[in-house]
Amino acid sequence: MKRTNRILSILLGAAIIFGVSSCKKDDPTIDQKEGIPVADGYYMAKVDEDPAATSALVSEQVDGPGISGMDREGFVQGYMYLTAGNYNLVKVSDKAIEQTLGGTLTKVSGADAHNTECGGEADTEYNLVSATVDGAAFAVPADGLYVVAYDTQLSEIVFDQIVTVDAIGTATPGGWGEDTPLTTTITASGLTAVAEGVTLDEDVMKFRFNCRWAIDRRLDTGKDFANDNGYSFWTNFGGQSFDNLVAGNRSDGGNLPVPEYAVYTINFAWTAEAGFTASITKTGEAEPKPEYPDVMYLVGAGTAYGWDEPGTHEDAVMHTVANSKDGLFWKILYIEAGQGFKISAAKWASPNLGFADPDSYDSEGVTVSDKDGNMDIATSGMYEVVLDLRNDETKVSIRPAVVYGIGGDGSAFNTGWASKDAATMFTVDNVAKTITSPAIAADGSIRTYASHPWVTNADDGDWWTSEFVPNSGVIEYRNNSGNDPSSIAATTGQVITYYFDDNTATLE
Repeated sequence: MKRTNRILSILLGAAIIFGVSSCKKDDPTIDQKEGIPVADGYYMAKVDEDPAATSALVSEQVDGPGISGMDREGFVQGYMYLTAGNYNLVKVSDKAIEQTLGGTLTKVSGADAHNTECGGEADTEYNLVSATVDGAAFAVPADGLYVVAYDTQLSEIVFDQIVTVDAIGTATPGGWGEDTPLTTTITASGLTAVAEGVTLDEDVMKFRFNCRWAIDRRLDTGKDFANDNGYSFWTNFGGQSFDNLVAGNRSDGGNLPVPEYAVYTINFAWTAEAGFTASITKTGEAEPKPEYPDVMYLVGAGTAYGWDEPGTHEDAVMHTVANSKDGLFWKILYIEAGQGFKISAAKWASPNLGFADPDSYDSEGVTVSDKDGNMDIATSGMYEVVLDLRNDETKVSIRPAVVYGIGGDGSAFNTGWASKDAATMFTVDNVAKTITSPAIAADGSIRTYASHPWVTNADDGDWWTSEFVPNSGVIEYRNNSGNDPSSIAATTGQVITYYFDDNTATLE
């Protein structure tokens, strides 16, 4: 029995030895090569220091035609915390620095066409390096969180310090035209931003940095986004949900949905490990929304609709605004001086506004005078009338009508999506009571809008909020539908004529 046990022990020991030897033989060889312990790619590296994984730049999409994203060969971008000092961009391959990039540093600021999104204020400047191999190190001026981008096609490095985080969108108090600021704290550990007691609507929103949607490095900012026209990289985040943020206009992105009209705490954060995260937490019920009339009308002898009861003439209706700006109405029409007119809800219901009823008139608009208790103006012509009932006030603006075309590649008016393009400004004929486009320069779809700072903001950044198109002989207004108007094709040389009094149009 002892002999048998001894034999079994010997066999078992041999099996163990064989098994251990087999495992060692089959294990993969671990590369113990010395070098920089980061993956291949581009990194920001302080002079005389190795790059770290937290300073990596990775491939990212850029702005595409219209509102979209597109791939760009040789473009990389990253967010990272940097300490003040001199840096190069380095390319790491097989744990070694393969290439060092540097060059002349300049500031893009003020009224530069690449810095006008936020009005060109000095505090919105960013840094640009004309990159060359073995170029000089460039200075990062202060400790902070930075967005850094490198484009191999244009050989340029862009970096911008993130200072502010804002919420924006139809769910926020300022809509798409005004940022809701978050109190932002940035340390080497990360970024935290919070806004408490914010009333959000059941709608959508995004986050953006430093008042920017993107940093625009197109070769020609008057032309649409295309890879042969440089690039524009995003500095905003949206997504399908708050627990999965997506940069800019990527195809898997979108606007963040707010589920309920309520009071919220908004949180936004960044760490090198987790990247960007966000949440909204309901903290209370919102005050009941103010009630506004569904429809308002222009009436009076000074209009094409006379003194018939408001609602009698469908063409007299004022249009709503495509930005969830409830309580804001607008209309273009011909007003005859010396005759008088009013703005009223249907059937003379409240509000029924004569001269003395508004709290204020637009100081930069035409002067409105009293005509037998009604409103009046001094000079006949085509005007845009805007009524603002928000914030417990009644305000009226009357300004000469201004209409523009707008669009990108494939559009009848290719402005590179720039608003207020003089080449696409329509001509107003106060005798014929028409507003007519310049000859269309290229085949494409039509997009036109009425320009008024109370509706589209001072720079017409919200041009789409008063958009309309000619559709089968009538004017199709976008209103507050949430959707684009119909796609209407035009051919080179055609002209659009709008007749706003009866809301008709020709395209010929």
